[in-house]
Amino acid sequence: MDTLTALTDLYTIWANVDKWLLITCFILGFNLLRIIARHLHKAGLYSFHFLEKYRDYMNRREHNQKNIEMIDELKSEIRKCNGKMNVISTMMVELKTIIEQNDKKNSAEHMEMERQRNNVRRENLKQELYAAYYKYRDRAEREGKRELSSVEYEGFWSMFHEYESPPLNGNGQVHSVIEVYMRGFAENPSRE
Repeated sequence: MDTLTALTDLYTIWANVDKWLLITCFILGFNLLRIIARHLHKAGLYSFHFLEKYRDYMNRREHNQKNIEMIDELKSEIRKCNGKMNVISTMMVELKTIIEQNDKKNSAEHMEMERQRNNVRRENLKQELYAAYYKYRDRAEREGKRELSSVEYEGFWSMFHEYESPPLNGNGQVHSVIEVYMRGFAENPSRE
């Protein structure tokens, strides 16, 4: 019987332990749920801030993405503009080369025209100097004296100086014959 009594006592204790254990588990579980609820509440507040920060981050990221797209578009436009500027620069260099070639050509043509004009002017002056030489020589032979009026004297020598000075630079028989002969003429202011 002892065994049976012991078993009965054990069962009674066990039945009571079970209740006490159940009560203890209930109390512990309730406290645990309260703690979890409190933490969830705090976590909820923090998660709200976290969600707010996450939304802000996503908005900034979206805004940054738009900015990056705008920057990429600007880079593309800048590349296009640089390409156009390179084309324009190349065209400017080509135009400058053409202008320089035309300037050289025009300068050469101008120099040639100037040379031809000087040649024509030199030949005209040479003819006028010969005409004056023959006129004054014939008159000097008829009259027997070598005299020129002031106007004739100044006219001849101004024509001669124009003939021999730059850019005409006349030379030749005009110097060796005409100048030598005409140096023998005197200026006579009373002669008309």
